[in-house]
This record gives sequence, C-alpha cells and structure tokens, in this order.
Amino acid sequence: MLRVGDKLTEVFDEWFHLAGHQHLLIVWLRHFGCRFFQEAKLLLPALKAELDREDVHLIGVVQGDEEEIKTFWPFEAIDVVGDPQKVTYKAIGLERTSLFKILSRSRARACYYGS
Repeated sequence: MLRVGDKLTEVFDEWFHLAGHQHLLIVWLRHFGCRFFQEAKLLLPALKAELDREDVHLIGVVQGDEEEIKTFWPFEAIDVVGDPQKVTYKAIGLERTSLFKILSRSRARACYYGS
C-alpha cells in the first residue's frame, strides 16, 4: 500500500499521461451511482477553478468504462480516466470499505510522481 509521500511508479504515466504536468491532483471517485460521487459532482467544479488558479491539473478516476463516462461524467473541463477493473485503485491501496470505516477515520492518500 502506498503511503503519504510515496512516489508513484511510471506505470501511472500510461494511465494519466503525466508528462508535461508540473503539478497534478488525481481524485479517485467511487461508482457513478454512489452518494459520494453525487457529492463530488457538486464539489469538483469549485476545486477545478481553485486548482486552475494555482496551475494544478485535475484528473478524475472513475470506476466506469468509456460508455459510462460518456453518459455520466458531467464535466467537459475536467479530464477523466475510466478504471472499471480498479487497477489504479488497487495499486494505491484503495479497497472496498464500510460506512463505519468511512466515518471513523480518513482514508485519504497523497502521493507524488517524478523526482
């Protein structure tokens, strides 16, 4: 499992096309029907605007495929990567959880790519 400050492996470059981005925030989201995704839909536009002012690129990762992204991803200005097999979720240690775990402590992870 990755820990705060761990370096992401180069395999992530294949998923996120990281080259050329000095600063990047990757947000892993749950499935499109999830309550947390619905909440994220309200929060992501303001986050994008704030990150743009700081020259930080935002990428969303969703558990849907390309067809689901076309149907359910509401943000033209926010890049999105589909990961229906949850390859990247597993690579950084995100796993299924319960409501108890969500409410009892933070599961946030901060990692970086590059040197």
